[in-house]
Amino acid sequence: MKKTMYLILMGCVFFVMSCVSTSVTRMSINKYPATDPESIVVYLDEKDIPGEYEKIALLHTKGNYQWTNESDMMKDAKKKAAKLGATGILLEEIKEPGGTSKVLNSVFGMSADRKSEIIAIRIKQ
Repeated sequence: MKKTMYLILMGCVFFVMSCVSTSVTRMSINKYPATDPESIVVYLDEKDIPGEYEKIALLHTKGNYQWTNESDMMKDAKKKAAKLGATGILLEEIKEPGGTSKVLNSVFGMSADRKSEIIAIRIKQ
């Protein structure tokens, strides 16, 4: 019984630690219909965006560096952006945790998150 409870608890801990969370700060008062997350285009530089666009929201993503990767973060950001009607996201930066944070995470279980700042955009027609 104890072993089963331990395995369930460890599974829950793993699940929570492996999640990416994205917070949304709206930048536009305009509301748009949702788009398909698969159709969201990722831009690495503003000059790559074709034509005029509107900044819809600022997205901050984070996830434990051991259990998430940049792909997980982009996938979650695309989902949030699509709900807002975005057609693209502009990747501002991705920050990896420093060496000290990684050591503290390994030894004491303290947080060591990978973080990104992304802008959800809608290209004007």
